[in-house]
Amino acid sequence: MKPLAEVGVKVILTKQPGEEISLERRAEIANIDRANLFLSIHHDSAQPVYLNQTTFNNLPAYKTKQPIAGFSIFISTKNPQFKKSEEFAELLGAELLKLGRKPTLHHAEKIAGENRLLLNPTLGIYQFDDLIVLKKTSVPAVLLEVGVIVDEADEKYVSDKDNQQHIVHAIVNAIQSFNRTE
Repeated sequence: MKPLAEVGVKVILTKQPGEEISLERRAEIANIDRANLFLSIHHDSAQPVYLNQTTFNNLPAYKTKQPIAGFSIFISTKNPQFKKSEEFAELLGAELLKLGRKPTLHHAEKIAGENRLLLNPTLGIYQFDDLIVLKKTSVPAVLLEVGVIVDEADEKYVSDKDNQQHIVHAIVNAIQSFNRTE
């Protein structure tokens, strides 16, 4: 797999590891640089109702009571490029499915902190209008929760270097497909 730069994609990082930068500033960077796509990549968690408290290295930690594994993709109708955001989200979800990953559906549960509108259960696409990095960008914007870090098996999956390469490859494929439609 070639890095994005080698396939003609200019990458602009809005945050370096360990750097503190506001969510508004991240969106502003994408807008100022006139990016054609904003992708925010994260590890997911779960609401307390799904978690048991434990310890890790003598510090409080949490793990899921039952398996919650997979990816979630969020888009916002408050983004002026909502339809293009949705188009990229569909491409991304399809590429992640090719890896054998399944979407998590817990964000649609009718509980406090969740209750998100599930736009596409097959591809794990949710509407989350008030995510700052999605609604403040003027370009198509998607937030990807690549795995559930409080699920022991899923954390192992996303921590595996080979799996990380497969995930990166899926993201690159989705970006290349999206750029061909532009």
